[in-house]
Amino acid sequence: MTGWSIVLNNVVVAEICRILQQEFMENGYLKVTWTLKDLNYQIGDKKVYRLMKEHNLGNPGKKICRKIC
Repeated sequence: MTGWSIVLNNVVVAEICRILQQEFMENGYLKVTWTLKDLNYQIGDKKVYRLMKEHNLGNPGKKICRKIC
């Protein structure tokens, strides 16, 4: 037995929401990925990024201000 099992995406999204509701938690997907790994989830950063993007979780990103010359 390998010691891990397949977890549905809905369970992971619920766990991400719980992580992001913690006080002083940054919204970056890399920090969320490492927090999930600390909770014994075997998940990659690309999947966390995709799930957060699909469910509108996290920081929308930096806006680029450009001057018109």
